[in-house]
Amino acid sequence: MNNQLFNKYFKQGSALQKLIILHGICFVIFGVLGKTIAWLLNINTSTLINYLSFPNSVTDFIKQPWSIITYSFIHLDFYHVLSNMFWLYFFGNIITNIHTGKRLLNIYFLGVIFGAITFSLAYTFLPVFQTISSGILIGASAGVSAVMVAATMQSPNNPLRFLFIPITFKLWWITAGILILDILKIPQGNAGGHIAHLGGAFIGYLYLTELRKGNDLGKPIEKIMDKLSNIFKNISTKKTVKSKKSPLRTSYRAPHFNNKKTSENTPNTTHSIQRSHQKEIDRILDKIGKSGYESLSKEEKEQLFKAGDHLS
Repeated sequence: MNNQLFNKYFKQGSALQKLIILHGICFVIFGVLGKTIAWLLNINTSTLINYLSFPNSVTDFIKQPWSIITYSFIHLDFYHVLSNMFWLYFFGNIITNIHTGKRLLNIYFLGVIFGAITFSLAYTFLPVFQTISSGILIGASAGVSAVMVAATMQSPNNPLRFLFIPITFKLWWITAGILILDILKIPQGNAGGHIAHLGGAFIGYLYLTELRKGNDLGKPIEKIMDKLSNIFKNISTKKTVKSKKSPLRTSYRAPHFNNKKTSENTPNTTHSIQRSHQKEIDRILDKIGKSGYESLSKEEKEQLFKAGDHLS
């Protein structure tokens, strides 16, 4: 049963589902079990948390470079992880209605990285932080902010209605409200965290702006994730082959066919069709950016929904 759930919701799930599940698992390990076990055994878990959190000091970051990614998976408060995952699911679905799951991950991890860089720059150069000797950054908020802004740029006038509120909101109203609150909360506490959110929001804006020009800023991240994915697939394949080895072997020679018709569906032709389809989607996205979602024709809207079904 557990294996079936793993295959259904994680292995066969979308990129958005996998990202949310990973955050949930990390919260259970570090935010729930870690605290309980540490209390029962009377030990300090701050050493491990600091090891995975992003430090404000550049010197400390050089000693733990992995923290520029791992910090986003550390949540110690239930409300913190719940609110982050709610907004990630909400805005992430808007992204994957049009773009691939890989692009969603590109936006998210760019937000995480740029949020950490903004946090570090703030502690290094802003006078208000000079009196603070140490600080750490945890949580997915910078990545979520990047996804939020990118989704809003994609469909700014997307209408939304909430229960018991007789008003139709536009998507950009919600995003603007969240960003304004981040700015206003900077002097009230967790200043570094709110500044990191704004850094993530900026890279979400920059990503969509450049993507409309044909530049995908997340390509390096995508290549790294593809390599990691291939490593895990190879490990999984080797295990499967070992477990399914048969004592009997049957060899045969496949018949040779010389059919010219098969050349019509070569890989080059397939890639050409995919490129043409992506150009059409990018054209529609440009139209949304200039005139809003409502300006699309019925056929263009159908194309977007079909693209979302196939790409998510």
